[in-house]
Amino acid sequence: MGGAWALASGAARAFGLVYTLPLVVYAVCRFAMLSMSGRYADPVDIVAHDRPVQLTIAAWLVSSACIVYWGRTLGTWLGA
Repeated sequence: MGGAWALASGAARAFGLVYTLPLVVYAVCRFAMLSMSGRYADPVDIVAHDRPVQLTIAAWLVSSACIVYWGRTLGTWLGA
């Protein structure tokens, strides 16, 4: 519900953060899979020890920062 509001509010579209959605979906699905499998004791262990989750979080942070900082320039460069 909260994600739908964030997309509907226009803030995500204004900055272009919709393009980071595949990273978010991957991270949430991997997190859910690992938490249901019982490999880790708690959610902090998943974030602290699972390398793909850490890399996805880092990629999301970098891509979000780039989109917010250079969003308009990237839009004109990509022809959007």
